[in-house]
Amino acid sequence: APPGARLRLYVGREHVGDAEANAAGRWQFTPEGQPQPGQHLLRVDQLGTGGATVAARIEVPFRRERLADTASLE
Repeated sequence: APPGARLRLYVGREHVGDAEANAAGRWQFTPEGQPQPGQHLLRVDQLGTGGATVAARIEVPFRRERLADTASLE
């Protein structure tokens, strides 16, 4: 993303937070919660000037697996 770009992140249709690109154009985001196991779509919108429009968008499907209970593996 361009330096200073504002990004809006979604999992499916749920807005999960915002991020801002640093001077190198890199950004990071740590969600407050985890999506349920199953198929999901991660969407990142780069907001236009003023934040009212979407200048760019990427969508990536992913699958979150259910992890085995580690207590039952011992």
